Amino acid sequence: MHNTELNLDSHFDRQRASRSALTRLAYSPSEGAQVIGISRSKMYELIAAGDLKVTKLGSRTLVLHSELVRFLRSLRRNVKRSDRTSAVP
Repeated sequence: MHNTELNLDSHFDRQRASRSALTRLAYSPSEGAQVIGISRSKMYELIAAGDLKVTKLGSRTLVLHSELVRFLRSLRRNVKRSDRTSAVP
């Protein structure tokens, strides 16, 4: 019985490791929109405005995972800044 538990733990460790190995580094604009929870059209607006940078690979347009993270962090910084400037003394 104890051996079975160890084998199950090992199985879950392998599953976790293989999931980590499949972490996406880039997305299509549509996939990137899904990842951060916005509409596809909003994603294209952000790209057109220069708020989100894309990478071209041949004819494919890719949004890097790191760029999505950078964008979301910039939103958080902007919120913190606006909180400080709108505070009543």
